[in-house]
Amino acid sequence: MFPSTDLQGLWENIWHELTSAVRDRQHPFRLPAVATVSPEGEPAVRTVVLRHVHSEQRRVDFYTDARSPKVKHLQHQPRASWHFWDPSRQVQIRLMTQVTLHRDGDAIARQRWENCPMASRLAYAKEIPPGQRMKDSTEDRLPSLDDHPGEQKGQENFVVVMGSVDQIDFYEIMGHRHRRAQWSMTRAGIHGEWIAW
Repeated sequence: MFPSTDLQGLWENIWHELTSAVRDRQHPFRLPAVATVSPEGEPAVRTVVLRHVHSEQRRVDFYTDARSPKVKHLQHQPRASWHFWDPSRQVQIRLMTQVTLHRDGDAIARQRWENCPMASRLAYAKEIPPGQRMKDSTEDRLPSLDDHPGEQKGQENFVVVMGSVDQIDFYEIMGHRHRRAQWSMTRAGIHGEWIAW
């Protein structure tokens, strides 16, 4: 819920809902849209699964395949915009983040990999990289559960995309009385304010 009428309370509501979305598969914030920019300057947006939220560190994470075009985008321009929408409560949340990629068995990637179910691990072991053209849809298949070398290959392709939040935009549609607030994070601290919708 977003019952708070003051900025501090609303800030806490937002992080509570984001954290809840990691545990609750039915939460509307579980599947945000994340936008990046390609090296050619083209915008790209896709749906991801929200995997981890650190409210104190103001961080949100998702996982992807190292061969995915979005990894090249983020290597070129390590910024991403996240869009969350709750249709029942008519609430939109946008996050602007500075992105760090964790892969190749670094401590964070290794820990997250160990916590991934086997079925999820196999998704990163596919022979055909994400986004590659195929002659037929049946060419793209998961390795067998018994394919242990495939699991190792999957770990090599596994990437944790860690977004450090530096701006939050909250927008609630309430009939003729909408609410919009924005927070900016800088070295000087967190600055929140109500803004026109």
